[in-house]
Amino acid sequence: MIETRKITGLILYLMLTGPFESYAQNSHDSDAFAFLGKEKRISLMFNYDQLQVEDIWTIKSMWKTGDSSLLKPELEFLRLKSEKYDKKRKGRGKQWIENWERNKKYNYEPRFEKYFNKGTKHKLVCSRFVDTLKYTMQVNVKEMRLGGNGNYAVCSFEVLIFETKIPNRILTKTLMEDVYSMQPGSADDFVSSFLFFALLRGTFPSNHSKRVKKCYVNCGRDFAKEIRLSYQKKKPPSLRDSPIFID
Repeated sequence: MIETRKITGLILYLMLTGPFESYAQNSHDSDAFAFLGKEKRISLMFNYDQLQVEDIWTIKSMWKTGDSSLLKPELEFLRLKSEKYDKKRKGRGKQWIENWERNKKYNYEPRFEKYFNKGTKHKLVCSRFVDTLKYTMQVNVKEMRLGGNGNYAVCSFEVLIFETKIPNRILTKTLMEDVYSMQPGSADDFVSSFLFFALLRGTFPSNHSKRVKKCYVNCGRDFAKEIRLSYQKKKPPSLRDSPIFID
């Protein structure tokens, strides 16, 4: 019986973690960010209009409702979450949504900002809430897979850079897909596998915000590396070659 439980737990863990893939990016010329060479600062903004969300609760509800779509548009995801929590206590759903929005502004976005600036060694500093700089970096958050029960969070981002006064003229567009909250095979990954089995028994809480903020950390740090490599004239794995115009 014990061996059966171990095997069942392992199968569930592998199903939830999925394949270990790193994020992919677009291919560009090695000097795609050369126009930023003389810049010291760049505006930073985030956009969630196209965000889709998946969490463990979504997967569980799939079996009850028969809905095979794991990724939900953010508004639908929040509505379902709010209804779920309001059933437990009236008003709790609204509090959960407020906390969700607060995490974006005060927990996730500052992590991207901090680790991008560290990644460029502060040679190019991004700043939120500043719209007077020549260039703007817009981070479109496309997907959040919240993980849980010992699983990773996995997020996908699209990073645009454009002249602040000409926002429809996109100078660079970089996809940061499948950004993990931790590196598969790392020490954190090893610990998470034990947390998964503990969570199956309900002995540890699951906090998606701690996982998601690590995705923002990794995205900010790794995108900064792209820019730094461009400055050094070394060919990075993904950069753009021509502007994109958006109607």
